[in-house]
Amino acid sequence: MKRTEIVWVSTYLLIKLALKSTIMKNSIAILSVLLLNSFSSHSQAQINLNFNQTNATVNTNGVLFYDTINQTAGYEVPKNLGNHAIYSSSFWFGGEDVNGQLKLAAQKYHTDSDFSTGPLSTFSGGLNNGVPYGDAQTNAASIALSNKIFTMDKSTIQNFITWWNCENGITPQSQCNNVVAPSNNEMQQILNWPAHGDVALAQDYNMAPFYDNPNGPEGANGKYDPLIDGDYPCVPGHSNAFILFNDKGGVHSSGGDPIGLEFHMMVYQYASNDFLDNTTFVNLKVINRSTQTLSNFKVANFTDPMIGDYSDDYVGSNPSKNMVYAYNSDNNDAEYGVDPPAIGVVLLNAPMSVAGVMNNQSGIPAMQTPNLATEYWGYMNGEWGNSGLPFTDGGNGYNGTIPTNYMYDDINNWSEINEGQTPGDRQMFLASDQGTFVPGGVKEYDYAFIYARLGDHLQNVDSLFSIADKVQSFYDGQSSTCPHIFDPTLGTDKVDDQINNISLYPNPAQDQFKIAIEGAFDVEIYSIAGQLIYQANSVQPQQNIATPNHSGIYFVKVRQNGQTTTLKMIIE
Repeated sequence: MKRTEIVWVSTYLLIKLALKSTIMKNSIAILSVLLLNSFSSHSQAQINLNFNQTNATVNTNGVLFYDTINQTAGYEVPKNLGNHAIYSSSFWFGGEDVNGQLKLAAQKYHTDSDFSTGPLSTFSGGLNNGVPYGDAQTNAASIALSNKIFTMDKSTIQNFITWWNCENGITPQSQCNNVVAPSNNEMQQILNWPAHGDVALAQDYNMAPFYDNPNGPEGANGKYDPLIDGDYPCVPGHSNAFILFNDKGGVHSSGGDPIGLEFHMMVYQYASNDFLDNTTFVNLKVINRSTQTLSNFKVANFTDPMIGDYSDDYVGSNPSKNMVYAYNSDNNDAEYGVDPPAIGVVLLNAPMSVAGVMNNQSGIPAMQTPNLATEYWGYMNGEWGNSGLPFTDGGNGYNGTIPTNYMYDDINNWSEINEGQTPGDRQMFLASDQGTFVPGGVKEYDYAFIYARLGDHLQNVDSLFSIADKVQSFYDGQSSTCPHIFDPTLGTDKVDDQINNISLYPNPAQDQFKIAIEGAFDVEIYSIAGQLIYQANSVQPQQNIATPNHSGIYFVKVRQNGQTTTLKMIIE
């Protein structure tokens, strides 16, 4: 065992001893704080999330997929080949106060300053369904301290759960012989998870989500305490990055009047052998910490695509799939080569009210990327900037006769390629109208950034539509509360519904086994340490499944129609 591991394990044993003795709980708290302070925070201002075949740069300023260190595009797919499909992506938020005045926070690129890091204060405020609101302020010290990205892998959580359950007698000791303590790096990630805000600064006590373990000595008490109670982060995906930021920390380069919004963003990926391997998900929670009630509140995602060489791109939208997308104007890209891919952004949990495009090469000022608050707001309402002119159907969408909210909404009819538009550098956005946003209100948005390269440049658009359906179906099948947190020692998922009438045989097994179930299913096999060692989709009932190579106890996780059951299996 490494020296650093010995240090924290020894401190943990002191805490555990204190818990079993007559030492008061405040002594335990002191020891916990000493342990937490012995680690530097596992976070930084920029990281690359590359757990699957996508290398996605994540920053703390609310701008995604731009490499601020090297000042280059930051969304490489497939990774390690040097080809980028997105230059940058960010978000816009706007609404009107009780006097009809526009309030807006919007960024395009990393040089904009509408967002700053960290949570907001709620001094002299109230509560709305338990969510505090108030003055919605921050300061330079809080911004500097919050310039962090918190990363978390599913395997890190699984390793911690397995170890903690063995240490605390939840798992029989006969099953714990090969269980090792989490590494120093894993413990840093678990312990430094930002579950709570600084209440002395009037920040909300509840920040990053976590599983409040009812099996710990203090039970489910609303306090994040991994070592004593076995609590752990609650995150989606196989690998995850969590960022806190707000719209009150600086002068708005958009010219918009700040609102008082706090943002909790999770960017996450799955490693798989299908469409998920080229997908990045973003969960964005928006909290109104101010005392302002906003009407006509809207949120938009702004994405600057670049299918390799950005100078020959087209964009479009598909309202039925809540998506905007970009593709190459011909079948040969200077960077991707022949059969260049298509890239798309899908809004998974809200209707898309507007889908638009910016064309800076058009020569028409109203079609340029916005710089003023009124221009952002116009786009979000389906108008060309602040010209007052609506998007129109047909041609280039400008100054026509039939208003529309969705630009280039039919790849087979009204599209840039069919209209013979001059290809070039494009930007695209999709907006969603969210109605009234009250103080203490919370709105949540889920996006998927998807990729297709299965044919020529136009076939890849059709493939992208198909992948959008698959991603939506996958998303709809997930649990919204503590998704994907798997504890093999308990034998079941903590939150998913159970599948009825299911069994595996033979058990114990040797070379192969079968699962008795009605209908096709997805299956994963985990070791006793919580490591994923096998995965397959659309498995047929009674189909032979090869067993792991080594004897021991394993857990077979079966998912079907949004329900999940985990069965214990012994390999002889």
